[in-house]
Amino acid sequence: VEEVLNSDDPIAQRLKVAKMLRSKTSYAVINAETGVSTATISRVGRCLDYGCGGYDLVLERLEKEREA
Repeated sequence: VEEVLNSDDPIAQRLKVAKMLRSKTSYAVINAETGVSTATISRVGRCLDYGCGGYDLVLERLEKEREA
């Protein structure tokens, strides 16, 4: 699980951004820690708020895998 979230892969970076947004981390902190642009952070945020739940589904599955 950690290897997925710590990867340099763009999808992994977006998942990390989604996780940080879910924990109410500010855009500035996310940008500083991940190097992801604020535009991408905003897009991920919109997906979390108005999307079909894909990020939440993947994050839940990764969390379950971590607990197993």
